[in-house]
Amino acid sequence: MTYSGRLFYLQWPRNYFEMLALGSYNTESGVRLAIGRRNSQMSKKKETDQIIQNYRARQSRQYLAIAVTMLLLLFLVLVYKRSDIFGEVPKSIIFSAQIFCIVAFIVFSAFNWRCPACGKYLGNDIYRPFCRHCRIRLK
Repeated sequence: MTYSGRLFYLQWPRNYFEMLALGSYNTESGVRLAIGRRNSQMSKKKETDQIIQNYRARQSRQYLAIAVTMLLLLFLVLVYKRSDIFGEVPKSIIFSAQIFCIVAFIVFSAFNWRCPACGKYLGNDIYRPFCRHCRIRLK
């Protein structure tokens, strides 16, 4: 029987060895009484740490996507200006490849750049300290 509030909770041991290992059980009744908050602060801290870690991973993927997109676009601009480097490549194909790179980056950002907690789009600020929708700390 547990009380999910802040005062106390009762927890029954699963077996006799668990009761002996924990040592804080009343051996007559087999009931453990714990006073205080039921690990709520620790679970919130773990959730916040996990959200921050997930945000950093998303931010790293976003940096990588920006770098790859910029390098591909610069390469395609070079090929567009000097199409004789790789032989005869029609400029319409190069232009289409540039458009494809931009669209692929936008689609990737739309799926990647979301709040780890609420799933809403984070906007155009890559150094965002908190989510503007759910107000959770990201840094």
